[in-house]
Amino acid sequence: MLNDPNDQQRRFLLALFDVTQADSSAQVSMYDIGATIELDRDDAARVAESVMGYGWAEVKTLSGGIGISAEGIEKAQELGAKLPSADEDTVRLGTGLVLDEAVKKAVETLLTGIKPVVCESTFEYDVLVEIITDVRTIEIQLTSPRPKTAVVRACFESLKAGFEKVDHAETISSIDRLLA
Repeated sequence: MLNDPNDQQRRFLLALFDVTQADSSAQVSMYDIGATIELDRDDAARVAESVMGYGWAEVKTLSGGIGISAEGIEKAQELGAKLPSADEDTVRLGTGLVLDEAVKKAVETLLTGIKPVVCESTFEYDVLVEIITDVRTIEIQLTSPRPKTAVVRACFESLKAGFEKVDHAETISSIDRLLA
């Protein structure tokens, strides 16, 4: 099949997945990934180029820095790779263009916790409308095949400002951990 990797491509992609911990914003050396699966520099570059050709990895620097793409994360999972734990205390929003699966799960969990707080708190009408709009915007982003980190980050920063107006420390702290 067209998108079935050969053994070296499969091992390279799985090693890239493990080293980056499925974080599309992480950057690693293609040569280091190659070394983990016992490839010399030339073979590592050749296999990395073929993996990039499938769209599973992307160039980060001209000196061999690469990162795993959202498609690469999906393909690695198809090949049996497991995402790192989505523990709320360790997952961060990051700076990548799109959210990876672990971050999406953490965002969903945080939104699930925020919704009842919104219902129980006393917000001024304008603040409440803004909070509801931010929550819905994040939910819409999560339905995208490539949810944009910048949009989600901006909405959480706006949510944090809203919760600061009612001094809800627990929610503010949860948002801060995700944004860190």
